[in-house]
Amino acid sequence: MSVNASSSEAFEGWGLCHGSDVDFVEITETTPADLIARARAMCASCPLLIGCLRYLEGHDVAGFAGGMFEAQRKAWQDRNDYEVPVVTMADVSEVNELRGAILDGLPATRGDLKGTDDPRLTPEAVNVVLRMTHAGFAAQEIVDRLNNPHITHRTVNYLRHRYQQHPPREVVMTRMLVGWAQRKAG
Repeated sequence: MSVNASSSEAFEGWGLCHGSDVDFVEITETTPADLIARARAMCASCPLLIGCLRYLEGHDVAGFAGGMFEAQRKAWQDRNDYEVPVVTMADVSEVNELRGAILDGLPATRGDLKGTDDPRLTPEAVNVVLRMTHAGFAAQEIVDRLNNPHITHRTVNYLRHRYQQHPPREVVMTRMLVGWAQRKAG
């Protein structure tokens, strides 16, 4: 999980995984057993394991981290009621790139998520509309790029009016996570 001090206050340096010849991002349950054993041994002997686990209480990372596979971490997080915000490609992509494959599968309504008729928009859809609005996109361009029957010109204008000054909590949290991810990448 290569984490440095700026990733979390719990860390005071680099973990043993940093700079290792083992690519922790690529380790899955189907990785050869000897490589999994090496990764587990590194995590078990790492002086930052406790800090890594604390970080994982509220963050999601790809691959093997904290001595666990992604599915194991998810079960551990669920078992301990840790809330881990989901960050999608739409969240971390530049606004000009929001189209096509990045937006395919964006759940526009809560009904899309649950398989019901619930017409309320998801925080993800609201976030994308507000990001595009903030970047200066016209309502029709947003509708065209999203290409979703639930997001109309009227919907975009309503969201602009309703949330421009006071965005919903989920949107604010997503913006904070996206800012953090972009600072880490940059």
